[in-house]
Amino acid sequence: MKEDEKCVRSSPTPFEKAYPDISYHIEGYSSLLSQRDLIEEISKEMGFSEKEDRESALILEKEIRKNKKIYSVERTIKRLGALIRNKSAFVVGAADCLDEDLNSFMRMKEEGLYFTPLVLIAADSSLEGMLNGGLFPHVVVTDLDGPLEMIIQHNRQGGVTVVLAHGHNKEAIKKCLPKMRGYLLGTTQRESTGVLFNFGGFTDGDRAVFLAKHFEAKEIVLLGFDFEKVGVRYSCVSSFAKKREKLKWCKKILDNIDVMRLEDLLKKVKN
Repeated sequence: MKEDEKCVRSSPTPFEKAYPDISYHIEGYSSLLSQRDLIEEISKEMGFSEKEDRESALILEKEIRKNKKIYSVERTIKRLGALIRNKSAFVVGAADCLDEDLNSFMRMKEEGLYFTPLVLIAADSSLEGMLNGGLFPHVVVTDLDGPLEMIIQHNRQGGVTVVLAHGHNKEAIKKCLPKMRGYLLGTTQRESTGVLFNFGGFTDGDRAVFLAKHFEAKEIVLLGFDFEKVGVRYSCVSSFAKKREKLKWCKKILDNIDVMRLEDLLKKVKN
């Protein structure tokens, strides 16, 4: 928005609050990108609409306020802090290596190689793989294009659901939010609002990592991530070309944050 437009506006809009104070070093860009710059660059490249993102954000905010079975923002923020702070955060993606990584994770635990308190954070469609493997994640980060009934059931069983509003999931928000309850936090990839937050990142996977960082996880370990190959077993893929572009951005974004792969952790605990 132009500076003169800001001066004449008499009342604030719902989108007055700032983006998170994050700077990204992205390959191909000569200067650091702010969170706002990042989303604008991705939107230009992939054809996303700022207007539709904001429309979706308003729908999500309305549904959260309307659903009296959803806990207050303050209660859910407190719950996320208790779950994540000073824990090892295992962030789980939906790549085809997910089952193998989960098996390695379970063996590591069964063999007593890892005793540190941990939190399991599922990125959207990885929820299905985790539940199939007998693991109930503490948190699901989703834009609601994954297994909706599983996401709703996980929420109703006490899991924390972190829902993103973007221009392509308005109908999913309208469908799912009335069925949810308890610990649910709304997020946006634009400016934060009264009940919607922006912790950084872009895809479900890297947003889950930034959520863990924001709530001060001791360390962050990736399971089920593959930046080269589009997953087909668990991921809901409507366009392989767009999914590959999202994976490229996910990798570029995560290059800015200290994370470990599971194989790195295994080497660490065995030494």
